[in-house]
Amino acid sequence: MNRMVLALGLPLLAITLVALFLTNTPAPVEARYAARDCRVVEVTAPGIGPLAGIEDLAPLPDGATLVLSADDRRATDARRSGLFLADARDLAAGSRITVTPIEGVPEPTRPHGVSVDLAGELLAFVNRPAPGEAEVVWGRLDGARFERLGRLAGETLCRANDLAFLGTDLLVTLDRGSCGLSAADLVPGSTTGSVLHIRTAAGSADLRAEGLEFPNGIITDGIEVSIAETRGARLSLLGGGAMRLPGGPDNLTRTADGRIAVALHPDLFRIALYRWGLAGHAPTRLALANPAQGTADVLFDDPGGALFSGASVAAIVNGLTVAGSPIAPGLLVCGGRG
Repeated sequence: MNRMVLALGLPLLAITLVALFLTNTPAPVEARYAARDCRVVEVTAPGIGPLAGIEDLAPLPDGATLVLSADDRRATDARRSGLFLADARDLAAGSRITVTPIEGVPEPTRPHGVSVDLAGELLAFVNRPAPGEAEVVWGRLDGARFERLGRLAGETLCRANDLAFLGTDLLVTLDRGSCGLSAADLVPGSTTGSVLHIRTAAGSADLRAEGLEFPNGIITDGIEVSIAETRGARLSLLGGGAMRLPGGPDNLTRTADGRIAVALHPDLFRIALYRWGLAGHAPTRLALANPAQGTADVLFDDPGGALFSGASVAAIVNGLTVAGSPIAPGLLVCGGRG
């Protein structure tokens, strides 16, 4: 009898907990932009159609072009995924843009984190061509053409999340320690994440940092390296030091004045449910961090994900604040002409 009660009670408890999370949104915070200042722009690629799952962005040095990393996670194959170039001037103009596919990217491509070097001549991305597999690919970017120069794969990289150029080398975040399900990775306060240093000339990798709480985005200005520790709700410096953030940080982009644009998850459980398809919406919170001063200004806050759900990246380009999501279609654009 006790076993029967337990068997019935645990699923009921789980359903109740999920219901509580879904009916209680995070408290709103003051932000620069209100919902009326922002809009969702449909992003269409020739031969593919509207894109969803634009989970990372990399601004080019021209100040007007974005590299988009798009993977429609709910599509059964990689035909709706790839790397694309978007003109921010088009984003300012209306509610729909057409982007240019980057040619020469190895297939199948289901890209995750993406990065360009400071000169905008090199491009690298994390590719997850099949469940449980990941590789880091790097090469030369010439307009809308990619020439692969190197690739590194294997079990060591199975948890590769994001990456950043350090000169011509790469720093890669591994958000967890195990390729499979592991209690050590899942317990609250888990510090199984790490950062690898890929020496592109040699095609080798070595450990650069460890003991991190789900390291996600990573970025460098060529000197200082900043790491987004999602579960730690902080931005950490590779050389030491950290600043707290009003949410768990995801991907990072640098602004023209040296600050860092970041998408935040104020409710990690809710974003997990959203990504698993168990919730229809998740909060979006965008911020501008200044590690030198230890300050973070919230740009946009949508606690219920009413306008745009689960943003994973933000960028400031051509006077616009632009955000993408691993699930939601299109891009969120704040500022400019609505």
